[in-house]
Amino acid sequence: MLQYVRDRQQVYQALGEVLAWPEMARSPQLAKFLNYIVRRTLEGEQDSIKAYSIAVDVFGRSQDFDPQSDPIVRVQARRLRSLLETYYNTVGQSAAVRIHLPVGRYRPEFEAVGPLPVALTVEPEVVVASEGSSAEVSGFEGTNRSAWIALAVMGTIFLGLAFFFVSKMASTLAPNEASQAGLQSPSLTIFEFQDLTGDKNELPLLAGLAVELVTDLEQFGDIEIAYAAGGISATSGLEGLETDYALTGIATISRDKVQYSVVLTNTASKLVIWSEFIAVERAESLKFDKIDSISRSLSLVLGSSRGPLHAAGRDRASRYSLRQTDASPYVCLMLFHRYRDTAAAEDRSKAAQCYAGLPEADQKSATAMAVGAILLAAEPEANDDMALSQLAKATEQMQSAVQLAPVSGLVWGLQGELFERQGARQQARNSYASALQLNPADADVIARFARLVALDGNLDSALEMSDEAIKQAPRPTAWYFCVPTLAALRAANFELALSNAKQYAEADKELGPVLAVLAALGAGNASAVNRYLLQVLETPRFRAGGIIPVLGHQIADQALLVAIADGLKRAGVSPSALAGAF
Repeated sequence: MLQYVRDRQQVYQALGEVLAWPEMARSPQLAKFLNYIVRRTLEGEQDSIKAYSIAVDVFGRSQDFDPQSDPIVRVQARRLRSLLETYYNTVGQSAAVRIHLPVGRYRPEFEAVGPLPVALTVEPEVVVASEGSSAEVSGFEGTNRSAWIALAVMGTIFLGLAFFFVSKMASTLAPNEASQAGLQSPSLTIFEFQDLTGDKNELPLLAGLAVELVTDLEQFGDIEIAYAAGGISATSGLEGLETDYALTGIATISRDKVQYSVVLTNTASKLVIWSEFIAVERAESLKFDKIDSISRSLSLVLGSSRGPLHAAGRDRASRYSLRQTDASPYVCLMLFHRYRDTAAAEDRSKAAQCYAGLPEADQKSATAMAVGAILLAAEPEANDDMALSQLAKATEQMQSAVQLAPVSGLVWGLQGELFERQGARQQARNSYASALQLNPADADVIARFARLVALDGNLDSALEMSDEAIKQAPRPTAWYFCVPTLAALRAANFELALSNAKQYAEADKELGPVLAVLAALGAGNASAVNRYLLQVLETPRFRAGGIIPVLGHQIADQALLVAIADGLKRAGVSPSALAGAF
C-alpha cells in the first residue's frame, strides 16, 4: 500500500527537485502546471483544481474556455504524467517523496518511498467523473453482477469470433451506414469500467481507465467521444443512446492476474463488433502507469483508420468516385488514409479532389491543410522547378496547420512526413516525437518513426517500435514492413526479407523494389531479381538523378547505402546508373 506524505516542507522540497530537472525546465508550461496543482493542493484549495481553472490560470485560455471542445488540459496532463514517470525512473529514483498525477485526475498525490514519520494529510480524490466535473462515478450495483458475469463469458466467445463479426459488419451494415450516416465521424460512448474482482483490499486502479480512453481517442480527431459514468450490462442501457457505438468493460481476477475485458457494441444492431482481453499481473495492476498503458493498447486498435470504428468510413472511401460532390471532412480523411495505405495515384487524386470540394471553412481547418500539404508534395511534377515550387507551397501550408492546431498529433505526424520528403531528417525526428507525445497510440506515426530511425542506422531501436505497430495495430499496411525487411536482411533470412519487401514495395515505389532485389539475390530467386530490378530501372526519379543520390535523401545509414550499391551491381546495374542520370 502507498504511504502518503503530510509534511508540506517535504513535498515542497520534492517539487523543487523536479522543477530543477533540466527536462522539466525545458517545458515551462508543464513546470507551471505542476507547480500550480501541487501548491493549490498543499494550500487546501484542491477542490478548485478543475480543467477550467487550469486552462485559464496555467495555459492562458479565455474565460469562455470549454473543456469539452478544447482538450489542452487533458493533453498536457498526460505529458506531465509521462514526464514525471521518466523523472522517477531515471534521475529521481532515489527521491524520498514522489509526486504522482493519477490518471483521470488533476489533483496530485504525494508518495513516501522511504519510511516517513507521518501519514496522509491531503485526502486524495476518489475519482473525477469528467472534465470540469467533480461528480463521483457510481459504484457497481449488485443487481447487475450476474449480467456482467454473463458479459465476461460472452466476451470470451466474441474474442474468437471477432474477425467474423467485423467482416460481417463491413459487408452488410457498413454500406447502409455509409449511405446514411457514414459521411460523418463515428461517435462512441465510453462507459466507466466495472470492478468485479471482489478484492476490497487491493483493488486495481480502474476508475480512470474510461477517462483515459476518452483522452487518448480524442487525440485522433476523427471520432466523436462521449463519456458515461457507471456501467451497463451486455445490451441493456444501450436503448436511446445517441452514439453509433458503445464501449464497455469489466475487470475480473483469474488466479494471480487481473483480466480487463472490453466489448465494442454497435448501438443500432446491438451486435458486438469487437472485443479484447488484456491480462495483467495482479501486482502490476496497482501501479500508477498501468491504466495508461492499457488505454494505449486499446487505442492502438480503436483509433486506427483500419480499426472497427471506421469500417463504414473505409467502405465509403472504397466506393468514392471522382464524379461525386457529397464530400465531408471525414470522408476526405478516410480517402487520404486509403491513399497512404495503397500509394496509388488514383487514390491520391480522389483524396485531393475530395478536399477541393469541401466548403472553404473546412478547407482551412488544420487537418485539411496538413493533409493537403502531403498530397501537394506527392503530386507528380513536370520538372524540377515545379517540384520545388510545390514543396515550398506544401511547407508553408504545413506551417499554417501546425500554428492552427499545435496539440494535434495528426498534424505533427504529417509534418514529420513532409520533413522526410525534404530530407530534413532531424526535423522529421522531432516532429514524430512531438506527435507521439501528443498521441502515443497512433500506430501509423510509430511505424513511420521506426522507418526513419532504421534508415538512420539504429535498427535495433526501430525494430522495437515497428514490432509494436505491426502486432497491435489492426491489419498493418504495406509501409509498416520496411523495418522488418531490413531486420531480415541483416539476419540473412532472405526468404523472410523477400516476403516483407514484396509488401513494402507496394507502398514505397523506390526503396521497396531495391530492398526486394537485395532479398531476392540472397534467396537465389532469379525471377524476383529480374522483376524488381525492372521496377528499379523504370523509376522516374532514379532515371533523372541516379539511384544512390536519390536514396541518399531517405537513407542516412552509409553502410546500408554501400550494401545497396553492392547488391545492385551484382544484379547488373551499371556504376553510372547508380551514380547519376541514365
